[in-house]
Amino acid sequence: MTVKQAESHSALVDDTIAFLLQHPPFDQLQAADLEAVARKTEVIYIPAPETLFEEGQASQPFCYILIKGQIEFYRHQPGELSPHLVDLADPGELFGVRAVMAGDTYLSTATVARDSLLYRLPIDGFRALAEKHSAVS
Repeated sequence: MTVKQAESHSALVDDTIAFLLQHPPFDQLQAADLEAVARKTEVIYIPAPETLFEEGQASQPFCYILIKGQIEFYRHQPGELSPHLVDLADPGELFGVRAVMAGDTYLSTATVARDSLLYRLPIDGFRALAEKHSAVS
């Protein structure tokens, strides 16, 4: 890694920590507590109308925080052909955690409603925060 790349990575980590500190449950923590997870966090761009995960799909090893855009969550109801909109994620919202922490499948389909920028947090980093800080769990 060059000096310029290291400076860029450091700035990205600092920006990630600053963003997380503005949103629950991370707003209950100190910046030092978030540094390890911020170093492993990726920023990803997903265009609409991509799907992040499907209802009934096995969980992925990470969770998401919406930076910009909008995510819609749909769930099938018994006896219905079309899924129903059950929730929206707006910037700052954490999602995809329940299935991963429980080692379960997703309860809804997450669809990108508007081109979106997200943080993708590795679940091992989130789990370590949750074990150390009850505000996160």
